[in-house]
Amino acid sequence: MEEITYFGLDLSEYYSQISYFRDSMEEPVSISTHYGTEEYLIPTVIAKKPGVAQWFFGEEALSFNNPIKGLLSKAFRKEKIPVEDEEIEATELLSLFIRKVLSMTSSVSCDKTKDYFIICIDHATQMQTDTLLSITDTLSIPREHVKICSKQECFCYYVMNQDPALSLHDSLLMDYWHNAFRLYVLSKDTRITPTVVKVSELQFPSLSHMSDTLNMSEEEMMVHKDGVFLRALDDILGERITSSVYLVGDGFDGNWMNRSKSRLCAGRRVFFGMNLFTKGACYYGQIIRRKFKNQPEYLYLGGGNMLFNVCLKVYNKGEIQLKPLISAGYNYQDALGAMDVIIMPDEEPEITLYCKPIKGGEASEYTFPLKGLVVSENLTTRLRIFGKAASPDRILINIKTLPFGEIEKDLELSWDYEIMLGKSETEEN
Repeated sequence: MEEITYFGLDLSEYYSQISYFRDSMEEPVSISTHYGTEEYLIPTVIAKKPGVAQWFFGEEALSFNNPIKGLLSKAFRKEKIPVEDEEIEATELLSLFIRKVLSMTSSVSCDKTKDYFIICIDHATQMQTDTLLSITDTLSIPREHVKICSKQECFCYYVMNQDPALSLHDSLLMDYWHNAFRLYVLSKDTRITPTVVKVSELQFPSLSHMSDTLNMSEEEMMVHKDGVFLRALDDILGERITSSVYLVGDGFDGNWMNRSKSRLCAGRRVFFGMNLFTKGACYYGQIIRRKFKNQPEYLYLGGGNMLFNVCLKVYNKGEIQLKPLISAGYNYQDALGAMDVIIMPDEEPEITLYCKPIKGGEASEYTFPLKGLVVSENLTTRLRIFGKAASPDRILINIKTLPFGEIEKDLELSWDYEIMLGKSETEEN
């Protein structure tokens, strides 16, 4: 049986990367821009050869005069970009860039009809997600095989697929590109089963002085930068117990981290690399495909993920049980479930759901009356209950009868309800 491949595309304003992963592999593999090298960074740039309908991307595009940069922000703003004597939609140019990046996967047998494609961007807002999904539509990739996620999510899935000792306590990610610095902290709550994982973005106000190097020699600039970073590290490392630190970005290039490197490595593991996000996206793809097959080992809080378990109250072998209809931890766009039940003759014609927050606290109970349904001892009344999240805190419920045979077709009934999680009322549509 041919394996599924998970492709992780780290798409950023300056550089992009792509990796692939299969279930039989120990870890994702990044695809190099040049065969036999470890050069994984693809400049997010395209250029057109003057007078010819021929486009180039990445390093080749940089060799042209006036290459087109800023593709992501321009596409998200729905801009038009002048190219020779015409204007082209920025979304078309971004689509062209992504198509060319995906062409690099030909050596590993990419099949758009069965493989999964996870695109990592800084912040996956609804507008940005919709833009990228419309682009992947033009590339003939089925939407159910595409996931748009944030750097925080990819960081989570990368760390949670490493040695557990590296996330015994908090894990830090320092993302430093083109003088733009971001800091993320991953923390776990093991008191809940499965383990709940959260990634938060922190601020380092003092880092704004790192580039204040006017009239300094190169050596003085390195000492100054090291000192500013060291003071920032004292602020954050003094407040928490940290098991691991991940450094990502070209801002860490050079030999300027002398004292700060020693501070970072004191009592924790430190890793430097460029392809954390693209590999984390690959791990996320594997989780997406497996989400309905197994109970997840951990739940990520954030990125539009569900924070409630939605369960159905049923009788099973004489006992009251709660059966999961929708599980917490998955993105609300993927959160759905269905269940068939039988209404007993001595029961009231109603369905009860419990919504329990995974952070703890009391479950909220919602009872749905089934108006017009007559439960008879002579007929078995079977129902199908379908739930789907419309947002992280809004659940749509459909309940319908499932008749037995032709004789009961006239008895088909259907009810639609809406739950606003965290609120005490439901609304019948």
